[in-house]
Amino acid sequence: MCPLGVLTEMYERSDAAGKEVVGASVPDPQDVADEVMKGLADGRFLILPHAEVRDHYAHRVADTDRWLRGMRRLRHRIDDAAAGRHRSGAPGEISATLPTRAG
Repeated sequence: MCPLGVLTEMYERSDAAGKEVVGASVPDPQDVADEVMKGLADGRFLILPHAEVRDHYAHRVADTDRWLRGMRRLRHRIDDAAAGRHRSGAPGEISATLPTRAG
């Protein structure tokens, strides 16, 4: 189960870098719970209640090189947010949930 981020007190207390990872749309706990229950009822192995995460998985498989470039851009945005700077994303940018410095 990978919700990316959920509108909880933990999210509310996160810094700009943490919020940069989650992105603009953050589901509330009830929406995530509903999605989990649907996934369990459907017998799904992977439950992705955050629409962006489904896209991330599809992009990672369809065009790994592009996905890795998006991961790098996200890492830079997180670093900028942590340092108090703002960088806007490029059109068509793909971001990811667990960026690393490798690659």
